[in-house]
Amino acid sequence: MGLGNFGQTAQKLAKNPLGIIALFIVLVYGIAGFVFSSAAQHLQPAERAPLIWFLVIFPVVVLFSFLWLVALHHTKLYAPEDFKNEDSFFRAMSPSEQRERIKEELQEIENDVGLTSDNATLKVIPSNFFLAEDLVIREIESEFGVNVQRNVSIQHSTPGKPKSGFFGIDAAFKSGNINYVVEIKYSPYNAFGERFDALIMRMKYFVSNFDTFINDCNLSSYIFIIVLVAESWTENIKELIQNNISKVSLSNKLSLDFRFYDLNELKSKYGLQ
Repeated sequence: MGLGNFGQTAQKLAKNPLGIIALFIVLVYGIAGFVFSSAAQHLQPAERAPLIWFLVIFPVVVLFSFLWLVALHHTKLYAPEDFKNEDSFFRAMSPSEQRERIKEELQEIENDVGLTSDNATLKVIPSNFFLAEDLVIREIESEFGVNVQRNVSIQHSTPGKPKSGFFGIDAAFKSGNINYVVEIKYSPYNAFGERFDALIMRMKYFVSNFDTFINDCNLSSYIFIIVLVAESWTENIKELIQNNISKVSLSNKLSLDFRFYDLNELKSKYGLQ
């Protein structure tokens, strides 16, 4: 293979982590083999031994390393370009991931409610939380006429930066040529109580990360629907939330859409009270 062809092959392999690993293995093993074959006759037995041991052991180490990566970290071995449809880059959250995410959100709500609330209030929080998410998704499915994919996870990986991993989203769907993701937050209060500032900060961080993700992975444009469900709303609170979260600097690939729902109105609409 000429240098030109090798350069083209290397460029293709370098587009995803799996290709980079393969390129590294070929280069290291190829260089070691070339050095051994061209210089073996000029080396003493003590000098040849390290090269021989390397050529024998290196493939074994690579094999076990590759098995470890495939078994435990296979989702990190591919780039979005490897998928024929970028929607496939979204995956369903595992039961354990869903459990941890739900546990975290319920704990936030309970902390917001506080110890002064009676047991009856604390007991209905989980049921209202799940009910709010379900009714909101029904509303969205009815509005857009689509089937919504619930509890999805996407990979956030910024080249050259240490922050990477998966973060979950309540729902994702496509309507026409437009991609949507949905994040739903519930609170027993109209202003999210003491949780308000923390909610704003978290949503700003979440939106910013998603914007970084779709740009780094060169995905299509998205509309991020932020849905807040409470017992009642005032126009001042709605405006305050929208203004605060909208301060995040976003690229032209992401736009925000805010939805505010009254839980009691949703229950009434779907015949639950």
